[in-house]
Amino acid sequence: MMNLKYFSTLALCVASLTLSAALPTAKITNITNGKFPNIDGRLDADEWKNATRLGDFVNASTGKKAKNQTEVYLLKDKYVLYIGAKCYDSEMKNLSGKDWFEIFISDPDTRIYYHFFQFTNGGTGQDGSPGVFLFGAPHWQAKLTKHADRWETEVAIPFFNLSPDYMNVDKWRFNICRQKVSGYKENTQWSCTNGYFHVPDKFGWLTGMKEMDFVPYVAISQRIRSEKTEDYKLPTYFLLDRSYYTTEKQANFMLCLDSETQQQLGGKGKAVISFQGKNVEMKLNPRALKSYAALDIANLAPGKYPVTLKLTGNNVNKVFTKELQKLAPGKTEIKVNRFTRLLMVNGKPFIPLMLEIMTYGTRLPDKAAPKNGLDILARESGFNTFCFWWSYKPEATAPFEKANTMVVPAIVNITASKPPREAKYKKTMEAFSKYNNILGWLIADEGNIGGSEAEYVKTYNYLKQVDPYRPVFRNESGWTIGYGGPGGLDTTDIFCGGYGGAKSARAIALDAVPHGKPAFLLTAAFGIPEKHRYLSGAETVSWVYQILINGATGAFWWGAHSGQQPIASFWKTARQLRKEIDILTPVFNTVDPVSGVTCSNENVTSVCRYLDGKYYLITTNLVKESQQAVYDLKAISDISKRKAKDLFGSKTFTIKDGKLTLNYGSWERLVICLEK
Repeated sequence: MMNLKYFSTLALCVASLTLSAALPTAKITNITNGKFPNIDGRLDADEWKNATRLGDFVNASTGKKAKNQTEVYLLKDKYVLYIGAKCYDSEMKNLSGKDWFEIFISDPDTRIYYHFFQFTNGGTGQDGSPGVFLFGAPHWQAKLTKHADRWETEVAIPFFNLSPDYMNVDKWRFNICRQKVSGYKENTQWSCTNGYFHVPDKFGWLTGMKEMDFVPYVAISQRIRSEKTEDYKLPTYFLLDRSYYTTEKQANFMLCLDSETQQQLGGKGKAVISFQGKNVEMKLNPRALKSYAALDIANLAPGKYPVTLKLTGNNVNKVFTKELQKLAPGKTEIKVNRFTRLLMVNGKPFIPLMLEIMTYGTRLPDKAAPKNGLDILARESGFNTFCFWWSYKPEATAPFEKANTMVVPAIVNITASKPPREAKYKKTMEAFSKYNNILGWLIADEGNIGGSEAEYVKTYNYLKQVDPYRPVFRNESGWTIGYGGPGGLDTTDIFCGGYGGAKSARAIALDAVPHGKPAFLLTAAFGIPEKHRYLSGAETVSWVYQILINGATGAFWWGAHSGQQPIASFWKTARQLRKEIDILTPVFNTVDPVSGVTCSNENVTSVCRYLDGKYYLITTNLVKESQQAVYDLKAISDISKRKAKDLFGSKTFTIKDGKLTLNYGSWERLVICLEK
């Protein structure tokens, strides 16, 4: 294999060469009376009166005094870092949900850094390089409130989110940044980085960071938690089985009742579907939450048709309206199975393992890359989908079509241009649609790309009008359950959430399920230009498995900030993953996991699914340390008659008294097939 070095640093993110002033320094205030702030988004004067104060924010690019200032307050106790901020805004009436408040933390030698961020819609997220979190989304809290001349935020970050190997020191690198994208656009910060925020060497200094406890105590986690995904209950919802129809002769419908509604109905409910002037009763299943019905659409002409379901009985009166879309058959049909939330490529279920690449014209940007670099990448890397970013030509698609891999053009370059943009969108989409391997279209949600939320809604609607056969999705960085990312839940065909693992996937999937939409998660494939740290092969495999286990239906490696990627090892891992996920895709395409199968170890995540007479126990270790997990399989009625074997290895395992014990190495995945 050719050792290919590629992906130049995104030009928009290159820091200015201008020399910066002396780095600012602050000493944090320790809480000595045990009275820590109540994280409610309101900076109570008594709670923060002794806090260290940071001010004098500057424009990130010019170093000049910021027009819209920020006041930051810092406190800590033994377990938690507390940050409060007053973000003044002279245009509060124009405030959207897309302004950012960002916290950067690094060790003194900048070997590692963490990035926590909050949007003004309340959504939060985190990343870094390497950002050594436990794979689940970190336990931290942020709340905000809005006032006439400012918005205020309070943040609590327990130290157990951070690596003590790097951060158990008295002196930290530290920075606070804001991106104001509503109205007057301004990027500001405490320590000037001369442009791009992610430059640890230009962070300021925070001293007094000693006597910290990095142990993940349950009491500390509970103290700062603001959102418990396990307490979130899915509502009653109604779905069609496809995002659109072409040659299907019938449309299937599913009604899922929440437990409270089912209890209230008491087996006496009535569900009636109204479609094309006809009423069809759906027979409710009194012993299950889900019920199904089907309608003949064989002779239905292309168009959009409303479908209404009325649910009544025992003081229950609910109405659901969906739109059934039928299109003429297309040469490439990318549909969504709304029941399983997997993409369907020409009728077959598909789980994207997608790598974002920088493409200049029809070749890779690195001067050392061979002219046929895209051919090598398409043929040898192992990914089944590639996302083109920024400056590419449609002809770059050809080698990927030849290699039977999918392509997603990121049309952010048009989104970032001045309106009107419609003609540019249409021309670009028509040029790419000549190829049969276009999976969908990506628009971004970053504040420095494009404009207001209303413009993103307009863009989404226009793209769906130009190309109704392919999905549109956005990389929605922060996620709030019930709201989604900064774009909300209704401006995308795919919920694409920011960095995280099992817990992030679970949170996004909770929103995705009642909408019947796919849920992707992202990870940084290459770190950032200034500091590089790559996931090992075992970490990468574990990450993909854990997000799929917990409800994600696609994985997205973000590589715009590239550096020099160790291609051989990364490609080997991708090829392994592609083979395994291809085998498991029909298993993940089943509607429901098997209920009642439990695992004894929280450091291991798992799901059990049933297909064609076999049960598949899909599991992975979330941590570096070796683990043991005991699975209770007694919920499987014929478990005593089944044998357990490693689907991707030669090992067999013993089931004793309905229980299965598995031992894991670092980040190891095990997929167990239970067959008679």
